[in-house]
Amino acid sequence: ERQRGGARCGLKVEERSVSVGEARGADELCCSGAAAVIAPIGGINYEGQDHQFSGGEVGLRTRALYEALTAIQHGDASDEFGWVIEV
Repeated sequence: ERQRGGARCGLKVEERSVSVGEARGADELCCSGAAAVIAPIGGINYEGQDHQFSGGEVGLRTRALYEALTAIQHGDASDEFGWVIEV
């Protein structure tokens, strides 16, 4: 389902481990999860070196994913994935 959710925002989604070296080369990083929704990663420190992403701000892709997911959660967008259950 994550692949379809990412495709909705024009992104290819992969669920896999990412090395620190690969992460350091990224323009933008975020994490996702049930409780975290979409959480931007502003920077990391590795071996005493700081690496900043998206200028320390929420990146465009991260913001788009967050807005798409929360729109589904709040009922402002259709839930084509079956993620929302009424209680």
